[in-house]
Amino acid sequence: MVIYYLGLLDQGIRREEKRTAEERRGEERRGEERRREEKRREEKRREEKRKEEKRAEESRGEQRRGREEKRREEKRRGEERRGEEKRREEKRREEKRREEKRREESRGEQRRAEERKRGEEKRREEKRRGVERRGEEKRREEKIREEKRREEKRNRTEQNRREQKRRAEK
Repeated sequence: MVIYYLGLLDQGIRREEKRTAEERRGEERRGEERRREEKRREEKRREEKRKEEKRAEESRGEQRRGREEKRREEKRRGEERRGEEKRREEKRREEKRREEKRREESRGEQRRAEERKRGEEKRREEKRRGVERRGEEKRREEKIREEKRREEKRNRTEQNRREQKRRAEK
């Protein structure tokens, strides 16, 4: 009977050992599965992280491209603005040149009008002087003629006196 119990006990121990071994294998298997699961999750996290990094990189690239595009656009607008300012400045200078030319022409017209006026005044003055000079010359000539007539009259009177004296002497 003792042997029987020992056999049962031995069977129980073996069963217990078997169950313990199965449990251990089960635990090892579950541990292995947990490690595989953990590894899979870790791989998934890494993959997600890589994807996130890739998206972030693409986003940064898009932002960079956006910034570059914005910079190019601002540069283009700046060039357009400078071009417009340059055209306005050129237009202003052209208008200023035209205005100066008009003023110069106006001054030229004014100067010519003044010169014409001075010329007319000078001609009138010369004409007046000429008239005065001719009047003076005429008066001088008249005076000279008058003087000549008097001289001739004196001479005739003198000659007549001499003639009478000579006749009286005869």
